[in-house]
Amino acid sequence: HWSSPCVGEAHHAFDPQPFLFRFPHALGEVRKFEYAMTWFDALCYSAHNVWDIAKACDADAELGLKFKPYFGADRCNHLHEALEEAVLPTAQMSQEHFTDSLIASLQNMIRENPLLHDVSLETLTRHPYACARLHLAEKNVLVFVDRTTARSHIVPRLVRENAVLCRREDAKSHALIVFEALLGEEPVVLTPRVTGSGLNFMALSKSLERFLPAPALAQVPSFFNDRLPQ
Repeated sequence: HWSSPCVGEAHHAFDPQPFLFRFPHALGEVRKFEYAMTWFDALCYSAHNVWDIAKACDADAELGLKFKPYFGADRCNHLHEALEEAVLPTAQMSQEHFTDSLIASLQNMIRENPLLHDVSLETLTRHPYACARLHLAEKNVLVFVDRTTARSHIVPRLVRENAVLCRREDAKSHALIVFEALLGEEPVVLTPRVTGSGLNFMALSKSLERFLPAPALAQVPSFFNDRLPQ
């Protein structure tokens, strides 16, 4: 069995980002793609040979899957590289595409991760800075996109945001800042109220779990960091 780089799962949720990076204009097709890949995965495990798979793809043509024989590296210079050729680098994504990918990822996590079933996501179109708000029982988390802060200035940016929150009388207010410059699968947590993450599905998932109440948070590892991950 060979898994496509467009298919991934982390923290109980289907990762839509590889698909969205490869097909930036297909935001509305994420659920259909997820269903098709789930169907295809089950088919591969139950089929006796590749021709059973070909027949099933033809029989369920509405899924949009087309069977294509692969003849090895001599006919296709490394299959993985061929599929990755069209993936759009994060730095080349438009602001709308970046934000849409972020929101689609958050929606998938909230829908599929059992630890997040009490969280609701509100998309903000008129807020001057934030793109979304997460509603939890005891917290309201504003989600910001930051594509301009350099990696070396991420910690000061989080410190400033924490200072803004501390000046407010609303103890429920929290912030999640998604940085283009922050890579890796670990969020950066300076205080319980402010978390920094990159546009990485695993890092975002860990960031959301950081905002859970203490009983739920006890079920997952702690990801407190006082500096950028090395």
